[in-house]
Amino acid sequence: MDLNALCAQSLLPYLRAKSLECGPASGAGVPVSGLAMKFVATEATVISGHNISVTFDARALDSSEPGIRVTSVGSGDSIEVAAADAAMQWAVGVLPVIMSYVMRPTAD
Repeated sequence: MDLNALCAQSLLPYLRAKSLECGPASGAGVPVSGLAMKFVATEATVISGHNISVTFDARALDSSEPGIRVTSVGSGDSIEVAAADAAMQWAVGVLPVIMSYVMRPTAD
């Protein structure tokens, strides 16, 4: 599995923990119909040892254009653990902001 796909796959437990309706990861993207968005892992690179940097791009579900891009860094005893750590960092810091904005009540 390529590093971008591994990082995207690592988002799934955090999305499900928020009870968000999401499809399986497809390549480096995870469709999240519950937010009408797709989260795409891009530019994942090994920094050194088992440390990685990945940019998660939050975009409209049907868009191929870039959206909100935030870089996350993860570390661990393996690349898989580092990918999970980077996904957790993004899910704790960025996902709540996106959810708050998308799910906010609208004025009539």
